[in-house]
Amino acid sequence: MVIQTLEQRFPHLADPLAEWRVDYEQFKAKYRLFCEEEDVILRQSHEMDDEALRQHEMLVCSFIAQAQNLALRLPDGTEGDDLRGEIDAALEALRITYQTMHTPAPSGPNPFSKFHHPVA
Repeated sequence: MVIQTLEQRFPHLADPLAEWRVDYEQFKAKYRLFCEEEDVILRQSHEMDDEALRQHEMLVCSFIAQAQNLALRLPDGTEGDDLRGEIDAALEALRITYQTMHTPAPSGPNPFSKFHHPVA
């Protein structure tokens, strides 16, 4: 009876992933909302002012940090590997968003051009 009471009050004692799952579900809900709002904003206007871009960049970086934290806290194992795959997919989408919207286009000659030789 005491053990059941403790398990109810502290579910992570019975399931080590319980606390992690709560954090993960919160992350997914926030990320889903962010994606929906981002789609609406980008459909309305293709250009964002400097402040909006800065806020967007901050949110993207924040989500990347949260996803990395979740991935690092996830224990190894079959279920963990499946969940890590979901996190990795979100991370990849966030990185692409960051690179697309917040990484300036290269200017000047490609510093690696000397390594690229035309194929004859």
